[in-house]
Amino acid sequence: MVEDEYLTEGSITEFNGIHFDKENEYTYLEGKRLLKLLIKKIKLNKELEKQLNIDLKSKGRGSIKDEGGVWDILTFNNSKKTNFTSQPHATIHISPENAGMHLAIPNGMSGKYKKNLKSLTWAKFEEMVFNIAKNYSDNFNNNSAFRPSIEIHQRRWPSINAKYFSDGKINFDLRTAFKEFASMTKPEIKVQKEWLKIVYDFIQNKNSNIQIGFGAEFYFTKHNMINNKEGDQIIARSLLSLKPLVDVLFKSN
Repeated sequence: MVEDEYLTEGSITEFNGIHFDKENEYTYLEGKRLLKLLIKKIKLNKELEKQLNIDLKSKGRGSIKDEGGVWDILTFNNSKKTNFTSQPHATIHISPENAGMHLAIPNGMSGKYKKNLKSLTWAKFEEMVFNIAKNYSDNFNNNSAFRPSIEIHQRRWPSINAKYFSDGKINFDLRTAFKEFASMTKPEIKVQKEWLKIVYDFIQNKNSNIQIGFGAEFYFTKHNMINNKEGDQIIARSLLSLKPLVDVLFKSN
């Protein structure tokens, strides 16, 4: 019934949170159902359109299945209606361990977005990420079920519909770059700004098929932040936390 969308009303078609745990383990069909409901509710959030110019009417990709999870996308109104891999977009996912979102900077991103991002000096890039970290701290404090992160992933596909090969992947807590936020965690995160410098170097000198994502994961632990009907607001606030990056990518020259 989930797969065929047989039921059209009632609690099964209303987002009431993501409740995966040891007693209610993740399944692909349930993940797909919840992702569809989550995206539908997120698209009612006018703040995303007002502050980030998110296209709340976009069709997305339809709950794409990936390694151990499902994902879909939100695009921007000020992007051309072309392949989503040529422009920044928000990827929202549900996996067996967590749910979350990342603002994806794809390998095939068009020139104007690349130019805006590459125009940042190291100091300006560091300031932008600091402001993102501050937004996350203001929005979510230091809940242990939440992790702001940056991900770098290099992949290749033998054919269009084939499973990809993962040639390299880095996913790190962005609080590692700033003592102000690392010192607030328990146990305390050791500051290691080199992780952030790797991202900046990739942006400035990338020569391979690498995608970069800025965002956060929300884990299915006892401090779960998304296991209730307001869970969509958590994902929306995570996306809003990335406004400093959105402003850079879409700035007018």
